[in-house]
Amino acid sequence: MTGFHSARMLEMCVARSKMARTCTHLRRFLLTVCFVQVTYGFNLDTGLPIIKSFSEKESYFGFSVAQHQRTVNGGIENLFIVGAPKYNTSQIGVLEGGGVFRCPVSTYDNDCTLIDIDTEGDEPGEEKSDQWLGVTVKSQGKDGKVLACAHRYKRVKTDSLGELTERSGNGKCFQMDRNFEIDSDYLINGEIGRASCRERV
Repeated sequence: MTGFHSARMLEMCVARSKMARTCTHLRRFLLTVCFVQVTYGFNLDTGLPIIKSFSEKESYFGFSVAQHQRTVNGGIENLFIVGAPKYNTSQIGVLEGGGVFRCPVSTYDNDCTLIDIDTEGDEPGEEKSDQWLGVTVKSQGKDGKVLACAHRYKRVKTDSLGELTERSGNGKCFQMDRNFEIDSDYLINGEIGRASCRERV
């Protein structure tokens, strides 16, 4: 093989190598363009945001949020369900038991109302203080059920002198109908509308 042929073959190999690299770069570019075309971004609405405020700053208002829709007088009402797991309710003897609020989708920032989920103080064998009711809130969607959970709800046992002997962190969830009434169709262990986290899963 002459020197001319060797040089020519070397040029062809270099050209093929450059072409292969070019094809690789072109392929990567086309894949990137295709990927970008099917990717959609999500941004918060900063032009007209819906802001809800609450006077108790230590209540963790807004810790959890869910959207809920219900039919009212033939029309659709859009609501936010907002958890405030360290809210102080009027429950006797309960400190920072937590609360759940319903807020209309509106431009007003102070039109949220507390949902009456658990209004009683501690019953024998339970501890509701610091239970974090509202740490989780869920909606099934339009006219569906609503769920609110207190994952730090505890069952307790005491001895004959009233001394604490056992504390069990069961957690508790409440199921409500579309109008935020405790669901009487949902019954576990004789308790209407509520179940421990173990029973719920």
